[in-house]
Amino acid sequence: VMNQSNEINMIFQMLEDDCLRCKKSSKALVIADYKMKFEEMHSRELSTQHYGKRGISWHGFMLVYYDYVEVEETDEAGAPVFRSYADRKHVYMDQIVSRDNCQDTLAVVSLLETFLVQVKEQFPNITEIILQSDNASYYSSPELLV
Repeated sequence: VMNQSNEINMIFQMLEDDCLRCKKSSKALVIADYKMKFEEMHSRELSTQHYGKRGISWHGFMLVYYDYVEVEETDEAGAPVFRSYADRKHVYMDQIVSRDNCQDTLAVVSLLETFLVQVKEQFPNITEIILQSDNASYYSSPELLV
């Protein structure tokens, strides 16, 4: 993707339009990425000294979806008027992998499966997701295509 910001904004607009049209949200955007490894802190550590260290792997997913909201208001004459809008929600789900710091395709598949089970339990209305990630090899592997 040439410009990820524009692409993500188009996805947000599509999700919002779907929510308003259907009066519910069944699609979501999921952004996945490994975060910095959790390790003991060293003061004034150079990047070259930090890179490649073993630590606890910390992975995160951000789920973005829209809620349909309908609000009753009154006009100047006191008559009820209904206004509806799509309210964007962000849910952060972090996963900390203990005993293993491997960041490969198998680890990502396992983390994604766990995340999807959690989404299905906590957000049963979401039936379709769009997965966005960086270009790391473990995210673009053929094994991850579902």
